[in-house]
Amino acid sequence: MGNMLKASCRCGFKEEFLAGGGMQNFQTFCGAPAFCAQCQKFVLLNYLAEDTSCPDCGAEVTFYNDPSLQQAPKKAHGTIFTWNTQKGEFILPDTSYRCPSCGKFDLHFQNAGNWD
Repeated sequence: MGNMLKASCRCGFKEEFLAGGGMQNFQTFCGAPAFCAQCQKFVLLNYLAEDTSCPDCGAEVTFYNDPSLQQAPKKAHGTIFTWNTQKGEFILPDTSYRCPSCGKFDLHFQNAGNWD
């Protein structure tokens, strides 16, 4: 069962998306948020796919589980989302993230429920 997540920033950026996978595809699909530095866009991609390039420009993306997009780990207060995959565990700690809109570390993720 996956999670419905919300991403929001003080600058007004908002995005709702489905993270993880469902009963039918959890072994081959893990919806995960990523950032395209070239487009300055928030994208949702399959973390388990071989090709995880930006769907708009084709550039390499960075998934939000990468520490470079997170505020210092010492400020984390638990976990918003976690998904076990054959690539390892995908974790979004409860911390601040780099916003694709304003570039500040004011983006936050919230769990808004489950999906299947």
